[in-house]
Amino acid sequence: MIPKKIFLIIPEFGYGGAEKSFSLLSVALAKKFDVSIIIFNKENEATYPISGDVISLDIPASNNFFSKLFYFYLRIRRLKKIKKRIMPDVSISFLEGADYINVLSKKNEKVILSIRGSKFNDENIIGITGWFRRYLLMPILYKKAHALVTVNNGIKKEMSKFISPDKITTIYNGYDIEEIEFRAHEEIPIELSELNSKNLIVSVGRLSPEKGFQHLLKVFKEVKLVNNSVKLVIVGSGNMDIELIKLCKKLDLEYDARKLGFDKTKNPDVLFLGYSTNPLPILKMASIFTLCSSAEGFPNALIEAMAIRVPVISTDCPYGPAEILAGKLDKRVKGKVLNTKFGILAPLFNEPNSINEWSRCIIDLLDDHSRFNQLSQLGYERAKDFTSEELISKWESIIVS
Repeated sequence: MIPKKIFLIIPEFGYGGAEKSFSLLSVALAKKFDVSIIIFNKENEATYPISGDVISLDIPASNNFFSKLFYFYLRIRRLKKIKKRIMPDVSISFLEGADYINVLSKKNEKVILSIRGSKFNDENIIGITGWFRRYLLMPILYKKAHALVTVNNGIKKEMSKFISPDKITTIYNGYDIEEIEFRAHEEIPIELSELNSKNLIVSVGRLSPEKGFQHLLKVFKEVKLVNNSVKLVIVGSGNMDIELIKLCKKLDLEYDARKLGFDKTKNPDVLFLGYSTNPLPILKMASIFTLCSSAEGFPNALIEAMAIRVPVISTDCPYGPAEILAGKLDKRVKGKVLNTKFGILAPLFNEPNSINEWSRCIIDLLDDHSRFNQLSQLGYERAKDFTSEELISKWESIIVS
């Protein structure tokens, strides 16, 4: 039997959660199928390992509205030509921009869209353009796909407003727990080794408003008033770096932001470590991992923290954290902490008294060694529920059906 030809389509290479899952899928599927990787341009190098022939549409990104429309048309046209020449059996796209191009360039292949995040809770889908995307583009174009794959059941429920639930499958992200544990033991920079003896809060993610680091700094300030030995480490880069530095100054928090191109104060309470290809050794030193997002698909950093036995506290945001930590979309009392079996769900920061609830939660967990040890072990056991093998098996079923 001739292996199926599969196109995997993504706007560009990068270091986000979608790109990491895309990488994993490409490597796994290339073992059984003829895989081609389609990207809009080669402006970024591949951060994660990929398998398959890479084909670039060689069309750059643009911030100009008219250029965007023209490039959108060009991408559809070029991908149509490539599909006509190679004749894939299945084309799978990751991220919204790639989804549109995939659907509109459809020939005779099965089109599958991988939906990575909430469309109704994403802070970046705003204004007239956001309304157009949410209520016109998505309902019309997503119906043209043969199947949708969502990373959690909350997003599946959202997508059911557009298309029949029978065409939607939830497939969680998959992980190699042994590899995560191995990579967590890589050597850390000597200047960070002293952090091992501290009460350490670690958070990992892009420095952007929806990731909530501006709120985490306010929470940390309250925790610091009670526990002066605690430190906060933030791993990631982004366009909010200057704003976060200014907030540290406003809150009278000492900081070290040399990795972001800023300065270091005398005895830093907060360390900004910039982007890291492997944050796991730093994460392994943590007493607590925090995720403060306003929305998440299936957050990799949360699973990775659990896989190396770090207790986790996350916003009960739409929708991934609740499905990971509670096993379902539990109902939490608004503005209150929910202690689940595998971790802690805390209020979104637009809810009343959220800063106080978060700070009390962190202070209590740092002092409660029994609960700390319990969450370390149970979180680790939960992480093992999300194996790469199960993920790939489900993807293969959709591809061959």
